[in-house]
Amino acid sequence: MVNSLNILTLTILLFYSAGSLSETLNSSSDYRRWLKSSSETVIQNSTRFLSDTLSRRDSRVVKDIDFRISRSWNVNAFAYKSGSKRKVRIDMGYLAVLEQLSLAWVVENELGYDGCYSEYSTRLVEAINRNTTAVSKGKSATDRMQTVWGLGQEKKSNCYGVTRSEFQRSLDADDVYARSMEGAMVFMLFHEIAHHVLGHVDMYNDSMTHAQNRKLETEADIWSYSKSLSIRVNPIAGLPSWVFFSSVEGNDLEGELVSTHPLNVRRFKNMLEVVMKSNKSGEYEQTFGRRLDNSSIEEIARMIEEAEDML
Repeated sequence: MVNSLNILTLTILLFYSAGSLSETLNSSSDYRRWLKSSSETVIQNSTRFLSDTLSRRDSRVVKDIDFRISRSWNVNAFAYKSGSKRKVRIDMGYLAVLEQLSLAWVVENELGYDGCYSEYSTRLVEAINRNTTAVSKGKSATDRMQTVWGLGQEKKSNCYGVTRSEFQRSLDADDVYARSMEGAMVFMLFHEIAHHVLGHVDMYNDSMTHAQNRKLETEADIWSYSKSLSIRVNPIAGLPSWVFFSSVEGNDLEGELVSTHPLNVRRFKNMLEVVMKSNKSGEYEQTFGRRLDNSSIEEIARMIEEAEDML
């Protein structure tokens, strides 16, 4: 059984004791080093805990995967094979987005800076869109993504006045931040691992239809949700990232038909249903030592209903 200490609990302290107050993410070498180091720690710890829940065959597959954190500021992660070697690449831009969204969520909901998360999300979408356009033209994603601390220095910002020392003084903020990062990162990591364990990487070919690809992505999602819960990481804690990506993508069902991935709102709904099923079967209680309380069940049911309405 994995103990209840957050996978990120120790590593987050490295950044907040020695990190940079730079206004943009990719201008800070301290931030990049911390992000890479802490992410590697999450990968090492979570895959070790994961292996304890797997069959011998699946455990060997995970052990064979070479995890690489690239310096790219693209927002992407993917599983693939290079010859016979299994690979998972995670772009630094993806990790930075997850980290800053978690931080903005805490600043708004725990520290009381109303509108900070929404404003930061809007700024982030603009930067991602500019980078995406650049990449589509064969250029590098070089647009500087602003930090929450950078917004905290802008007088007209909803985040204005927030400081890292204020964050450090709040034990609740620290815990919510760690759990949010943990939920988002472990889901993303296990999703890419699932493509290897479930054989998707081995069966993939260019002739596969979008519908076939979406089916594989859904299978990887369900596997990831289940395995996250099995190591006591609740994917719901990654809500800041789920809200952001679902909002960015929207709920265009026609667009989904020409995409290799399901809509994020559909993926979010599936995740909530996995958690509810786990609670009903007793697996949630076996993992976390308690069942979901009535207020949590009602809140999850409400989020499922809202997701269904969007679809």
